[in-house]
Amino acid sequence: MLGKRHYTGISTVISAVLVVAALIIGVVIGALALGGLGRGEGVTVIETRVQTLTATVERTIT
Repeated sequence: MLGKRHYTGISTVISAVLVVAALIIGVVIGALALGGLGRGEGVTVIETRVQTLTATVERTIT
């Protein structure tokens, strides 16, 4: 039981790291997309992407 619990902890950490990486990638892609957008619109695009990623991650974890 102890080994299984330890494994779960490791997979949770790996998931968290992947989530953070995905968020960073999303923000970078959003920032690159800013070239053709006004500043306000670009920020909204980034926020929407981050919210979408977060929602996806929450569904995956639960």
